[in-house]
Amino acid sequence: MAALGLGTSLVATILFVGPATAQTQNETSTLQNTNTVQAQESDEINQLEVNQQERAAAVEERLQTRCEAVKQRLEAHLERIEVRADNREDKYQNIVNKLNTLALRLENNNIATENLRLAIVDVSSLVSDFKSSYQTYVANVQNAANTACSGDSQLRQAIDQAKQSLDQAKADAEAISENVTNQLRPLLEQIKNDLASQANAERDN
Repeated sequence: MAALGLGTSLVATILFVGPATAQTQNETSTLQNTNTVQAQESDEINQLEVNQQERAAAVEERLQTRCEAVKQRLEAHLERIEVRADNREDKYQNIVNKLNTLALRLENNNIATENLRLAIVDVSSLVSDFKSSYQTYVANVQNAANTACSGDSQLRQAIDQAKQSLDQAKADAEAISENVTNQLRPLLEQIKNDLASQANAERDN
């Protein structure tokens, strides 16, 4: 009977331990599966972060490439307009210099130059205005080149300023052309006729 009791007790112990062990194994397996899923999710999140960083880097690289291209075009344009500025300023200054030379020659021959001197003052003022506005234009183009990679809004503002200063320089150049056409040429033509008349009168005498 004792043996029977011992056997029954042993069977009961085995029956009790068996399901508990199986439950523990199931819990362990579930935990492992959960850890695996979490690891996969973590990998996916990390991969998403990497992809996002790669896309951001690609966008940044494209923007940098674009702004560098814009900067190069602006700098090339700047070189051209600096040469044009020098040529234009030299051209206008030569006009003023020739007018001053003419006035001195006339004065040395006791010929009145009041109207010519007034015309020289007017055109000199216009030339000065052009120089100032064109130099502002050049400076604004330089500023646009410097801000090419500082953001679209700043670049757009700098380019708008350059356009406005260019419009002013064009207006000043047009004012010089109108002055030469409407005032200087008629005045010089009149001086030429007066000199011819004076020469004829002296010859006749």
